[in-house]
Amino acid sequence: MAGGIAANIYSAAESQPEKLAVICGDDTLTYKELLVLCRGFAHFLRIRGVVRGEKVLLGSSNSIEFVAILVAIADLGAILAPISPSLSIEAMSKAIHSIEARHVIANTQIIDALRKHDGVDENIDNWIRLDKPEIDDAGSHYLGRELDFQDSDSSPISDGEESLPYILTMTSGSTGDPKPIILTQGSKIARAKALTDLYDVDGNDIILAATPMYHSLAQRLVLTPLLNGGTSVIMPKYSVQNWLGMIDQHGVSFTIIVSSQIVAITQFLEKLTPEDRSDTSSLRMMVSSSAALKLEDKQRALNVFSCEFHECYGASEIAIATSLKLSLEQEDLGSVGFAAPGVDIEILSEDGDICQIGEVGEIACRTPMLFGGYYKLPEKTAQSMQDGFFKTGDLGRMDERGALYFCGRAKDVIIVGGMNVYPSDIENVISQIPGVFACAAFSMENDSLGEVPAIAIVKDTQLPEVDVTARAVRRVSSQHLADFQCPQRIVFIDTLPTNNMGKLMRRELEAKFGSKDWTPKT
Repeated sequence: MAGGIAANIYSAAESQPEKLAVICGDDTLTYKELLVLCRGFAHFLRIRGVVRGEKVLLGSSNSIEFVAILVAIADLGAILAPISPSLSIEAMSKAIHSIEARHVIANTQIIDALRKHDGVDENIDNWIRLDKPEIDDAGSHYLGRELDFQDSDSSPISDGEESLPYILTMTSGSTGDPKPIILTQGSKIARAKALTDLYDVDGNDIILAATPMYHSLAQRLVLTPLLNGGTSVIMPKYSVQNWLGMIDQHGVSFTIIVSSQIVAITQFLEKLTPEDRSDTSSLRMMVSSSAALKLEDKQRALNVFSCEFHECYGASEIAIATSLKLSLEQEDLGSVGFAAPGVDIEILSEDGDICQIGEVGEIACRTPMLFGGYYKLPEKTAQSMQDGFFKTGDLGRMDERGALYFCGRAKDVIIVGGMNVYPSDIENVISQIPGVFACAAFSMENDSLGEVPAIAIVKDTQLPEVDVTARAVRRVSSQHLADFQCPQRIVFIDTLPTNNMGKLMRRELEAKFGSKDWTPKT
C-alpha cells in the first residue's frame, strides 16, 4: 500500500462508493458516505488548528464518529491519543499533560469535568464535543454527523505520511502514570498488511471489532477492512448475545477476539442445543488474542465452533508475533504458536543471554511492526530493547520445533524463598479440578519466605452439584505441585478482575487478598 492511511481509504471509497464500509450498531455508512464524513471531519478540525503534528486527545466509546476521526487525523497528519471514556478525570488530566495535547474531543460530561480540573483548560486550544450541550457554550465546538460536509474537500497530506507519528496508545493511566506508545501511519499500515497476509483477508471479508477502539487491536480490525475495501462491523458495547447476533445478522467472516470473550461465548453456546444456537456459519476464521487460552478452553471452543480457529501472541508494541491454527489432534495445542512471517523470537535470561530450548525466560521479538518508542520516555524505550529485539516483559519457553509457550508476566512471578513460582503452573493444575470455572494464582505476604502463592477460584455455576472445597484444592495441589508451589491461601470469588481487554488484573487480587493480615469475612 503506497501512501498514508487516508489516501488508501479514500482510494477504496472512490472505486466502490456504494459498497457498505462501516456498520456500528444500527448505524451504517457506504464508502461514499464515509468519504464525505472523513473529509468533512478533517476540514472541521483543520480550520480549528488541528494540523500536522498537533496532538488530539479522544475520549469516546465505539462509534462511527470514532472511525471518521481516526481517518481524519491521518488525513491531516495529526496525532491521535484515544483513551477510555471511563477513566477518572484525574487520569485523563495526566494523559493530557503527558502527551501535551492541545485539542480534546469527548462528550459534554467529560469536557465539563476536565475544564473544571486544575491546570487543564488553560493549555487546550479546542474543546470539541461529540454531543450537543443543552446550553450553548462559546468555549467549545460541536462535531457531529448531521453537520453539512457535502462541500468539504480535503487532499490528504502527500509527503512522508508513513513515517509520521499517528497514534499514541496509552498502556497505563487507570492505575498509574501514562506510558504512551508511538505508532506511525507506516506501522499501522504494516500491521494491517501483516494481518491481511497471515489470515488471507481480502476485500470480500466482513470483519468484526468487539473490543474498545481506544485499543490498538480494535483499530487494526477497523482499518484493515477499510484499507482492503472490505466491511468493518463494530460493536458499540460487547456482550455474548450481541456478538453472536452481529455474526448472524451481518454475515461476519473474520474476527480477532480476546480470550476471555471466547471462554464466555463457548460457555453460553454449550448451554444450547445446536438447533437453538445463532447462525455463525459465515465465520470462516476466528483468532484468539490478548491472553493465552488454557488448554481445556481451546478444546471446548474447538468443539463448539466449526470455523478455522487460531491463537496469536503479541503486544501493543509489536502487534502479532506468533500464530497457531488450532485443532483437537495437534500436539502443540498448549503453545501460542510459531513466529509470524518476518518476526524473530528469542528467549532471554535475566542476564540477557539466549536461553536453552525449554528454559523459561523473557520473550523478546524483532519485527517490522515495531512501535516507535514510548512518547518522551527515551530511557524506558532503550530499556525495552536489546539488539533490535523488544523485551516484552512476558515469560515463555520454546520447544525444539520453535513453538512458543507462554508462562505469564515476569512481574507476576512469585519468589518463594528464592524459588521462582509461575502462576500458570499453579493455574494449570487447579483449573483441572471439577467445578472450577476459572482461577488465578497471586502473591501473598509471608514473614519467613517473603511471599508465597495464593489462589482465587471462581466456581462453575453450570455444575452446582460439584462443590469445590479448599480441602479438595489442597489435596490436588499436594499431588501435582511441589511444596513451594502449593497455594497457602484459597479464596472463592464470583468473578476474576479483568480490564476492558479481558486481561487479568492480578494486582487487584494481591491488594485485596494478599496481605498476611487478611481474614475471610464471616
